[in-house]
Amino acid sequence: MTTDLTNGHFTYHPDFLGASDGSTQMSIQFDFGAFYNGSSWVNDTLSSTQHAAPSNTVYSATDGYGAGDLQSVSVDADGVITGSYSNGQTLNLFQVAIARFNNPQGLNKIGNNLYAETTESGNAIAGRPGTNGLGRIVPNALEQSNVDIAKESVKLILLKRNFQANLNVIRTEDEMTGNLLNIIS
Repeated sequence: MTTDLTNGHFTYHPDFLGASDGSTQMSIQFDFGAFYNGSSWVNDTLSSTQHAAPSNTVYSATDGYGAGDLQSVSVDADGVITGSYSNGQTLNLFQVAIARFNNPQGLNKIGNNLYAETTESGNAIAGRPGTNGLGRIVPNALEQSNVDIAKESVKLILLKRNFQANLNVIRTEDEMTGNLLNIIS
């Protein structure tokens, strides 16, 4: 990067792209409201001056919205996720993509209701909901449960047996403490 004084203003010549021959060098001139005439700094006719006095705002206008916090999120039938903010602004944040496979039976089940793409299933065909044979999104609807009842029942039985075993340990310890106290007295 080089610096010089062109037309009385500081001029920088940075090379952000880094070409070795300098062909991508830019020229950025800084105009701070004054220029150098060769012997001294001279104020431009439209320059600003600061005086030792309190400042006043002569004109104030806003353009845009104030800061806002995300208040709620909604999803429409097209899969567009919309956020509503505390400053009254509503923005489209994202859009849900849906994927299908030519051979869904060829997907590899990796557990916890998750599947992985395989060569048998083919590549995912993704797009917006309701297009190209893809499914639709139904806002504010709850999907039916997809829990494996047999697996969850086995877990419940094991949990009940463990609870009963722990309860028996506590009862036995309580009886032994009672017997010990009877022997001592």
